[in-house]
Amino acid sequence: MSKRAAHVKTDEARVLRLERRHNPKLHPPAEIDQKEERVNMVVKRRQKAEVSRIFRKLSKENAFYFFTSVGNYTGESASSSEAFLERIEETDLKSLQFHLYRGDFEKWIAEALEDKELAEEIRNLQSLKPAGDTLRNQLVLIVSKRYEKLLREVVR
Repeated sequence: MSKRAAHVKTDEARVLRLERRHNPKLHPPAEIDQKEERVNMVVKRRQKAEVSRIFRKLSKENAFYFFTSVGNYTGESASSSEAFLERIEETDLKSLQFHLYRGDFEKWIAEALEDKELAEEIRNLQSLKPAGDTLRNQLVLIVSKRYEKLLREVVR
């Protein structure tokens, strides 16, 4: 099939979809709709798999351990994204600053949770150099928004 013929078929398909949208009885569902539905199903499955991977509970070896400085363990750890969010809401601010500026949060989120998008957002926060309660509030906001977004994608 020539490029011109393929282009014409694509245009015809668009016209059919538009006509069907305005008058569904005029044209029965076409093969195009079935292909779109299959693509949507594949995308949805991938999104669910990504969310499941990000929300899974990690082993103790892969958990995040909070320190206030090298060798000063706080006694807090997080072995899931949910636990991580809970810990950043309550952990000592020194620990949050220590880990943010070393890149520990970003690295753990990218490698252990496999959430590259959140890791990038944490990296962007690091460049703003927040401190104190602003740091905690921004971390909580970024992490909670990301997880709400992931959950909405799965529900759709």
